[in-house]
Amino acid sequence: MDDENENLEEKAVFLKEERDSTNRQASAIAKQNKERIALLKQTMAETNEARRLRDEENRAASEFREKRRAIETEIIELRAKMDALQKEMNETPSVPGGEDPDRLIRRIEELEWFQQTEALSATKEKELSKRIKEMRKKLPNASRAMTIRADMRGLRETIRTKSAEAKALREEMEKHSHLADEQHAKRVALLEKTRKMEEKLADVLKELGDFRDKADDAHEGFLEARGEARRVSDAERAREKAEKDAKENEMRSKLGEQAKSILAKFKAGEKLSFEEIQVLQETGAL
Repeated sequence: MDDENENLEEKAVFLKEERDSTNRQASAIAKQNKERIALLKQTMAETNEARRLRDEENRAASEFREKRRAIETEIIELRAKMDALQKEMNETPSVPGGEDPDRLIRRIEELEWFQQTEALSATKEKELSKRIKEMRKKLPNASRAMTIRADMRGLRETIRTKSAEAKALREEMEKHSHLADEQHAKRVALLEKTRKMEEKLADVLKELGDFRDKADDAHEGFLEARGEARRVSDAERAREKAEKDAKENEMRSKLGEQAKSILAKFKAGEKLSFEEIQVLQETGAL
């Protein structure tokens, strides 16, 4: 019985140590998990921030792209006007020397004044009148040509300005597109990092569950072994008490019989020894 109880106590101590050790391991893993979860949340927040910045840069790039396209459409329209004016210029009768209307008018006025103030022969006056008439015919063409040239100069300047704007918008668009690509690449890397962290966390959570199950099993085994040891110990104490009580009862019975014999002897007037007197005192007979 003593060996059985000792074995049960040893088993209980072993299971208690195993339970406590497993719980310590589980606590360490749980602490690490809190750190992992905090890092995972931080990484997910960084992932969301990268997505927000990427979308923001994409929106900015789209806005600059639309503005650039609108200006490029204007440039196409302006170039079409340039082509139309150039075509009209090509179809307009040329003016010798490319004279402008003001200069041509001044020349006509000078010839008319000469015609009016100078004494000319009939032949000379006829030639001069013919020349003035031809010059007047050229006047509308010269005026229109000058207008076309002025319009084309204005269009060229506008196209040059618009082209510079389109170039600046393209640079802004490319800058924001590049920034969007950077944020997208960062987000992809963070998503991969998050995936690996989630996989690791899942594995560790399973490991933590296994440790806790092991600790629970050890605790149940400890309680069972401790309970069994106590039951065995209680049974041993009960047996020892019963044996002790039986011995005491047997001793009291023997002392009772002995006391009766001594008491009869005492009543018969015989002299009692010291030990016999003690027996009578212990049994209450004296």
